[in-house]
Amino acid sequence: MKNNSKLLLFAVILMMSTQITRSQGALEIFGFYQGQVVKQKGDLTIIAPLPIGPGGSIVPTTLTQEHPDFTGSNIQQLNLFFRKELSGSFTSWINIQFLNNFSSHSTSGSNVEYGKLSLEEAWLKWDYATALSIKAGYLIPRFNYLNEIQNRMPLLPYVTRPLVYESSLGSTINIPAFVPQKAFLQASGYIPFGLVTGEYSAFVGQSDVNYQTEGVGGSLDSINFKAVGGRIGAKVSDFRFGVSATRDREKSVALNEDILRMRYGADFGFNFMNFFGDAEYISVSLDPVKPSKDLNKSFYYVNIGYNIIEEAYIFATKSHLEDKEVDYLAKGIDGITVGGGIKPIETVVVKMEYSNYSTKDGILPMQFPAGPGVFLPVNAVVNLDYTQYTLGLSVIF
Repeated sequence: MKNNSKLLLFAVILMMSTQITRSQGALEIFGFYQGQVVKQKGDLTIIAPLPIGPGGSIVPTTLTQEHPDFTGSNIQQLNLFFRKELSGSFTSWINIQFLNNFSSHSTSGSNVEYGKLSLEEAWLKWDYATALSIKAGYLIPRFNYLNEIQNRMPLLPYVTRPLVYESSLGSTINIPAFVPQKAFLQASGYIPFGLVTGEYSAFVGQSDVNYQTEGVGGSLDSINFKAVGGRIGAKVSDFRFGVSATRDREKSVALNEDILRMRYGADFGFNFMNFFGDAEYISVSLDPVKPSKDLNKSFYYVNIGYNIIEEAYIFATKSHLEDKEVDYLAKGIDGITVGGGIKPIETVVVKMEYSNYSTKDGILPMQFPAGPGVFLPVNAVVNLDYTQYTLGLSVIF
């Protein structure tokens, strides 16, 4: 009887799958993955002034000195896209993303999960006209140029994206503070003015991710204020530029306050003859009622590239990030990337890259144990310098 029940259940599932296939005959399923082999070398030094000299005099003391040197590989990112044209005006889109060799269990017996699986997008778009399209659901809002397409890796020249768009740096950089992550409604369109094509977008978005942990089941907002923002831009021949802005709030546990946050952005890009380039600037302003220190942030990157032939390119990128809210990033972190790519076929890109990330004289507040139950507050100085050689492979399927 038990086996018959299983057989019946399997038959029902098979029939349902068949019906779904028939009713969604035009459903498109495609995606991409990007793998990488990384050689990383670096230096990390943390020095703190401690009262350990004669008579308790202050002596600069090295607390940490590391020189990592390793080679590793992983599937950096894999995305599955589901697209369905429901009618001539309505399109549905779903984007599921896997990061860093995602696995819900470990084969080593340590029960450690790897990577991350997330629903990145699930939205319905209504194309009323060229001048007006509306998206509703769960979507990545348009802010500057790169935010909306930052997870389309085969379209980007790099393996490692500019600092605030690189998800693998999420444990070091507070990425959601710099760029809006999700929206539930966005209107956009293109309007021609002679040789110039104007473009606009406006969105209403999710609140800061820190608020979403308080909702029912840990997945709903628990507050009434939302993020609002948008972008205004123009295209002239092979050049484009735009400005962006958002307004929302950041949850501060330290200040016990919902801080007003404004983001301002500007972007520029071109694809002229065999040259291509992108540049962005982001400024984040935080205005607490009870100011304690400067919380503002800024970021920029500039990328210049050249298509040697249609199937090969080279590029160089400079980026810089400052975050006054995070002490060891208050003086900034710099990134330099030089690389190139080869396309043996249209759907495959082999990428090569050299990257260096460094920060100098960053401050790291810490509590140093000075005795039983006694801790001495000190400001340690952090110096970091990491170099990375990467071979990447982007495949569209």
